This record gives sequence, C-alpha cells and structure tokens, in this order.
Amino acid sequence: TGSMLHVPSFARHLLDSAGALLRPLLDQIFAGGDQPGFQVIAGGGDFVLGDTRTHQDLHSDIHVNRQQNKKLPPPLLSVNYCVQELTNANGPTRIVPGTQLEGGLNSETEPVEWRSSRLCPIPAGAAIVRDVRVLHGGTPNMTPKTRYLPSIEYVSADLRASNRKDKFPPTRSLPWKFFDKLPSEVKDLCQEIAAPEGKAMKVEYNRR
Repeated sequence: TGSMLHVPSFARHLLDSAGALLRPLLDQIFAGGDQPGFQVIAGGGDFVLGDTRTHQDLHSDIHVNRQQNKKLPPPLLSVNYCVQELTNANGPTRIVPGTQLEGGLNSETEPVEWRSSRLCPIPAGAAIVRDVRVLHGGTPNMTPKTRYLPSIEYVSADLRASNRKDKFPPTRSLPWKFFDKLPSEVKDLCQEIAAPEGKAMKVEYNRR
C-alpha cells in the first residue's frame, strides 16, 4: 500500500489519538495557501539499524514547482513520533534549518558543520513536526538497538489540487474498520485514503 496505516498501532495511536491532539496545531500550519486545508496521505517513518557507522546523504523528500514552493503552508508535512528517546548516539535525524525553499542540496559537497547537526536529545513520547522539503538525513547509530521513528504524513490542499501523478490519487491504505472508529476531527482528513467498507486489503512487502 505504500503506507503503514493498516497496522493497528499506527491507526490507533498515531493517526487517532495523536492526530486528534495535534489537529489545532495542524490547522494553523495549513491555514494559508490558495486553498486552505490539508489531508492525511500516508503513514510511514524511518529507522536506523543498530551498529550503523555511516551517515545517510542529505536529501529533501519532495520537490515542487515555484508556485508551490513557499514558506507556508508546507506542501507535505511529516509528524514523526518518538517511540524511544533520541540521543546523540542512537541515530537521530540531522536536519538543516531554513533549507525548505532551496530545492534540495545545491552542491555535491556539504559544509562540515552540517555533519554535526542532530535533532536531539528528544524524549520518548515527543512529536517532531517537519516540513519534508528541509534537508535532512540519518546519522550513525552507535548503539546495538534499532532506532525507530514512525510518522503520519499530511498534504496541503494546494498540493492535492495539483493532482501530480506521483502522489495522487493516494492509495486507499486505511482499512475501514480503523477509519470508522476515528474521531470526526481526524476522520474528515482521511476520506481519500479510507478503503471501502467490506473491502479486504492486500498488503505486500517489497524488498529493496
């Protein structure tokens, strides 16, 4: 499905409980734009395996045209949830503030100081609200345990209206049995990703 919303813990804790709690903040973030508003597009996240000694290259998760490339609202927003404490040692995300309008990395080399730009310490239970255009990447995980950072992704009404083929229409990745139990303030954000009632979902995992 290209999403993790068929997993009960994603739907119940991240989409439902946390999504309802963050709705007022998200409303403010997406209040501007030619078409104010937003919707859920997927659930996912990232991880860094234990004993990983390398950095992930800096990158942006989406590139948009000049008209959509404005400070607010962000075209695509990821809310990452810390299911464990993020420390300097367990592979926290490195992020370069203020790069959301640059359209990606502008050279083959990066400033040395960017290697030490880490989003930590952050306690378990916190949420990281991130414009996915901002340059970011993984860092070494010097601990033996995998570091997980699941997320829910929100798309602006402006980007949705673009109908770009690599994003829309989104996959209906949220089973009806989970969708039907969502509070109204979250349910109205998930109309386009909810599977029809009674339809069995086929979930496959592709090895990269």
